[in-house]
Parts: sequence; C-alpha cells; structure tokens
Amino acid sequence: MDMLLKNKMLKANNDFLDLKIVLGYKNIIISIFIIFVSDLIGIISYFQNKNFWSVLYNILTNQMHYLLLFSVIVYNIFYISSKFKNYLFMSRYKNYSLFLKTLLKNILLFIALLLIISFSFILIVSMLKSHFNFEMINHEYYNILLPFYLIIYILRETIIIFLISVIVFYICNYNFNKILSLLLMIVIPVANLFANQSKIINGIFQLPIIYSYYLIKLPCSNIYLELAGSMIQLFILSFIIILLKNYDIKGDL
Repeated sequence: MDMLLKNKMLKANNDFLDLKIVLGYKNIIISIFIIFVSDLIGIISYFQNKNFWSVLYNILTNQMHYLLLFSVIVYNIFYISSKFKNYLFMSRYKNYSLFLKTLLKNILLFIALLLIISFSFILIVSMLKSHFNFEMINHEYYNILLPFYLIIYILRETIIIFLISVIVFYICNYNFNKILSLLLMIVIPVANLFANQSKIINGIFQLPIIYSYYLIKLPCSNIYLELAGSMIQLFILSFIIILLKNYDIKGDL
C-alpha cells in the first residue's frame, strides 16, 4: 500500500475503514457496471410472461446473474484483503481479530449496497417489462402465491450471498495463499454455471448441497422440502464459517 493511501487511512474513523479509498472509484464504478450487466442478462433472456412477479422471479433466478455477481464480490474481497495484508493499520486495534471484525463489517456493508442497487434496478425493470401487471399468480411448482414465495427466496438468496462472502473473507485473511485465492475466485462464481436441477426432488436425500442450487429454480415436490433444503444449506455454510472463525487466524499485517 503506497504512502498516500496509508496517510488517508490513518485519518479514517476507527470503526469505519473507508473502502472507497482502498477500492478506488474506478473499481467501485466497474463493480456497479458489472452488476448492471448481470441484471441485464437476466432481463434480456426472459420474454415469456408479462406478469410482474413472474418476470421478477425469472430474472432473480438467472445463473449468469449470479456468475457475475459473485465474481464482483469475490474479486473485491480479494482485492481489499490484499491491500490490508501488509499494512500496519492493525496498530490502531487491540488485536488482529478486532481488525478483521471491523474490516468484515465494512465489506458486508459494501456488498449490501451492491445488492440494493442490483435489486432496485431489477425491480424497476420488472415493473416496466410487465407493464405494471401485478396480478397475483401461484408458484409453478407449489400451491402458494408467487409473491409470498419470492419473500422466502429473496431472504434465502441474501443470507447465502452474505455467508459465502464471509467464508471468502476468512479464507483470504487466514492464509493469503495466491493459488488458493485464485481457485476461490474461479470456483465460487463458476459453481453457478453447473447448478441445473430439471428433475423434481422428492426426498431430503435428493437435495443438493452446493449453494448455487438454492439461487436458481429448485423444483421440489412440496414447499416444505425446499425449506428443509434451505435450512440445511444455511447450516452447512454457517458451520464452515464457525470452523474458519475459531481457527487460529494468524497473519502479518
């Protein structure tokens, strides 16, 4: 990290690392642009239904949308972690764990901002594309209203994105191995390309364990089975985070 960046960071508030200084406006603009592109791919690829809820659902479950979204998220976490890895900013904190906690909090705030921008854009375009047709329709697999299902889906999607982000963060900051980080940057986004569930899932042992399946359409025989799969997936990701968090995180700042 160059001297100018160090001097700027030393003036920052203890509880808020100014990520726009670390990332730079160029990276932030590029990240937002890629988010818009990921949204547009989902928008352009869907023409079938003119119902708002159906349009929104199909855009949100587009695989390419998550490929680009996770590429942006993983890259930014990787980039921010690399900037702080050899920086004596930790001297302002009691220990390394407190430093990581503060850094993670601000990274998650940045990701939340990206998600809000993305969802706002998708929401507006869905209304325009459906000509403001808000007629209530049922989910294609379950006998429940699609708007109600979308609340469940968006909640699950958001939690999964944040949990994956925390996992990436801890791996990057536990042992900043370039090969591991590179593989991580490739595997997590690309996993979305291989998530394809065409057959209806009839039992709990048929549920996928890869996170990306829970971001696309997951045809289950009933809503309760999908909810069970969602809970199992969230438990798996949370368990991984607990293992990483309780591991002896060491590193030279």
